[in-house]
Amino acid sequence: MDRSAELVRQDHIQEAMRALEYLFKFIVQSRILYSRATCGMEEEQFRASIQELFQSIRFVLSLDSRSSETLIFTQAALLNSFPAIFDELLQMFTVQEVAEFVRGTLGSMPSTVHIGQSMDVVKLQSIARTVDSRLFSFSESRRILLPVVLHHIHLHLRQQKELLICSGILSSIFSIIKTSSVETDVIEEVEMMVESLLDVLLQTLLTIMSKSQSQEAVRGQRCPQCTAEITVRISAKDFLCVSESDEDECLSSRLDGDEIAHQQDSLPKKHDNRTLLDIIVTTVQYLSPALHKNFTETDFDFKVWNSYFSLSVLFINQPSLQLETVTPAKRKKVLDKYGDMRVMMAYELFSMWQNLGDGESKKAAKRKHLKPRDVSVHWSSSSKMTLPQISHRERPSKLAKTPPTSYGSGLPEEPLVLEPLSSPVQVESESEGEIVDTDPPSLTPHQLLQPSVASPSDGSHASVRDQQWVPISLELEADRLGSQLMDPRRNQFISCYPDLRFQDGCEHKIHFIPGMIGPFLGVTLVPQPEVRNIMIPIFHDMMDWEQRKNGNFKQVEAELIDKLDSLVSEGKGDENYRELFNLLLLEKIEQETWRETGVSFVTSVTRLMERLLDYRDCMKGDETENKKIGCTVNLMNFYKSEINKEEMYIRYIHKLCDMHLQAENYTEAAFTLLLYCELLQWEDRPLREFLHYPSQTEWQRKENLCRKIIHYFNKGKSWEFGIPLCRELAVQYESLYDYQSLSWIRKMEATYYDNIMEQQRLEPEFFRVGFYGRKFPFFLRGCNLQIYGVTPIPDNIDVLQMDRVPDRIKSFYRVNNIRKFRYDRPFHKGPKDKENEFKSLWIERTTLTLTHSLPGISRWFEVERRELVEVSPLENAIQVVENKNQELRTLISQYQHKQMHGNINLLSMCLNGVIDAAVNGGIARYQEAFFDREYITTHPGDAEKITQLKELMHEQVHILGVGLAVHEKFVHPEMRPLHKKLIDQFQMMRSSLYHELPTLDKLSPACSGTSTPRSGMLVSHSPMSPESIKLVHRHRFE
Repeated sequence: MDRSAELVRQDHIQEAMRALEYLFKFIVQSRILYSRATCGMEEEQFRASIQELFQSIRFVLSLDSRSSETLIFTQAALLNSFPAIFDELLQMFTVQEVAEFVRGTLGSMPSTVHIGQSMDVVKLQSIARTVDSRLFSFSESRRILLPVVLHHIHLHLRQQKELLICSGILSSIFSIIKTSSVETDVIEEVEMMVESLLDVLLQTLLTIMSKSQSQEAVRGQRCPQCTAEITVRISAKDFLCVSESDEDECLSSRLDGDEIAHQQDSLPKKHDNRTLLDIIVTTVQYLSPALHKNFTETDFDFKVWNSYFSLSVLFINQPSLQLETVTPAKRKKVLDKYGDMRVMMAYELFSMWQNLGDGESKKAAKRKHLKPRDVSVHWSSSSKMTLPQISHRERPSKLAKTPPTSYGSGLPEEPLVLEPLSSPVQVESESEGEIVDTDPPSLTPHQLLQPSVASPSDGSHASVRDQQWVPISLELEADRLGSQLMDPRRNQFISCYPDLRFQDGCEHKIHFIPGMIGPFLGVTLVPQPEVRNIMIPIFHDMMDWEQRKNGNFKQVEAELIDKLDSLVSEGKGDENYRELFNLLLLEKIEQETWRETGVSFVTSVTRLMERLLDYRDCMKGDETENKKIGCTVNLMNFYKSEINKEEMYIRYIHKLCDMHLQAENYTEAAFTLLLYCELLQWEDRPLREFLHYPSQTEWQRKENLCRKIIHYFNKGKSWEFGIPLCRELAVQYESLYDYQSLSWIRKMEATYYDNIMEQQRLEPEFFRVGFYGRKFPFFLRGCNLQIYGVTPIPDNIDVLQMDRVPDRIKSFYRVNNIRKFRYDRPFHKGPKDKENEFKSLWIERTTLTLTHSLPGISRWFEVERRELVEVSPLENAIQVVENKNQELRTLISQYQHKQMHGNINLLSMCLNGVIDAAVNGGIARYQEAFFDREYITTHPGDAEKITQLKELMHEQVHILGVGLAVHEKFVHPEMRPLHKKLIDQFQMMRSSLYHELPTLDKLSPACSGTSTPRSGMLVSHSPMSPESIKLVHRHRFE
């Protein structure tokens, strides 16, 4: 065997290893017979030979077999046969001697799990057979073998290898320990297991639970049971540490926060898997008093406390405890059996948060010779949820077999319920005989103590030192708490102890601001009313302590808003939470000196929640794109204008931009991204990585944004908006002498000018949309719609009045940068003229002013102002004729520039509609109504308007002549009869207007000239975007 590493072929050695059991049977039996025959001669020589044999066995097992497949088979054969020789050895050696042989052999195996999976399995199987052997059943041998067995299990658990075999070995060990009748042996062995395995076993549990569907999780399915066995069998001292001296170091290792923060998905996903939950609850119950004792005040350890809070938050948020996601029947079954474990953990969490400043209660406890850890927590036997009941009782040395893991199990006796005092206790001072007020000690909400003053036997007054503080409990029923914010007795307690949170050590709370704001906020968003009632007041505490330290609570404000946005987006929170958050915090803040700023902040957060919930509902529902965009704009503007959160504002800018791009609203996407661009300056200040932007200078980011915005304006055919950005970039490139980029941007600008003059753009249509009712989002407030078209009122009047500006350019300014719109409602004022209704036809004109101009970051904006005016019949006639002239001019211009190819039908219908109406009524009716001598005499103030109407009619006749000339040029031969009809009707129209407009006789119906009386030139008119821009009017009830 000593030469096995040198041999190429080891068949004979492997065969001997496989027959090791029978070889030892032969050796032992031979020695027994020889010893009987010789009266024990050569006993020492035999023992020495056995020692040499085991040295050779250990040598073979210690060899590195990774490079030799032959050696692997030899080692495997030896390990498979090795446990079978134990019983034979026990015939010749004592239990301790055999255990030493085995320990040396198992200890010689390499301390690694990388020698190959097959050897790992063989090694662990050999250990498993060792644990199952008769040798391991002796307590004196277990004391020797257990360390080496636990060592190898620890190695495999740490590497997450062969979990099924490891858990099987542990189960076997526990089965053997259960049968042990010597308590001291059990305690010693359990302490040994705690020292070796507890940490790695708990970490293994968290890891395998995150792989619930993987093979590794199946292999490790016994690990929770093994961990439970360890947990329920160790005492508090065992768990926390073996000795008082190393308690701090041990507790720190139990609460290693480096891993806890990353284990949100590592807890059980199934609702009926409660084993690990019991472990965590038991762990927290034991850790809490030790944490309070050893890591507060001068020994404060932030890492340990932070890990404790993280573990508690992780527990409450784990999916397996969210009973709202299961069926009502299953929820009732779980609650009846376990209670709601989230509520219990929330109480623990709140209590420990308060213990960060529970200095006075410590002093009171020391005066009564009670340590904080001597205050044990028991649970009411009632099926209803209760607050922990505090009694001064020494903690038992060991846990019960079934630890209290939820509400509804534990304390058999009836609790003593006493009301707290509503005022301080008045006692007489021993020194001066005066009456003084003695405040009850400051305690956490779980430690309600009733002052009880015992009367001395001599009848004298009791002194302060004679007071005894009797513990009481406060039982709260779940059905009452479901509909009430706080139990009245709890309110009374708070009024008795108003300065509870201001005790010694409270400065430690500031260390968790803002780090624990997000985790605590996540807990308050759990849809459990009592959890919310317990945890929301912590935010007031955080605000108060930051206010005390810094004079403001900016950190709490910033972190709360940031985390609230992300958590609500994940689906957490509801309208009930919003109302409860607002109510609880406003109630807490009411008595603070910083009440004004606190109320303002809470109100802002409440309004933010309203918008976040609405945004979330819009995004996940089957809402229209416009509605989703509206919700996003509303939330984005809130971040900018009301709470000034620039980073969140920028995030929603990009969300809105993405939504526009998805809907192919390129112009709106460009305007949206322009908001971020305007926040940046042309400076070299370095910017961190943000969203999809890399780390770069502010100049580089602004340049990239400008280029992208120009590209979007180009895709939206809004070249006029892109040209200013081209010029801005050109200035920057020229200042840097970057002529290559300057050439590129100048060419881009020139291309945009060409596009304006050459490419076709359709004019958009605008609509007013009124929302009525309460079905729509709160910022729309409606469930019924009223939609009708509106007419844009251009702001840039100068360019529209310039004669030499082509109509193709003017058309852009008629429908862009528009903030005002109008719509008309006709009505008759006074008696209606039956022969000519135009005489009494008035117009009720409503002018709507938007919050922002269109186009913009949205395809619609709210109406901020509405004005109503009445338009006289003559003014209405002027506008009707003027609008029709503009429509004709635009259409004719498009055919002149060959933008309308082939089909002449549109021009035919438009000409026919005007000419035929003029013959059968139309402008002839206006002539009868307003050119009559009686009207002129009775309305002397309208002389100028009458002249204007005559000029517009004169212009219309000329435009119709030009239109007929164009129509004649493009009309199809089959449509010649229609063209002839239009010319004949036009002649009749001219004749009917001859007497009022004598200059009409100078115009030919076949006129093909390009000049007009008003503009001097008939020019083209180009279209805008093919998409309709909608104007939304938000109805306000008066």
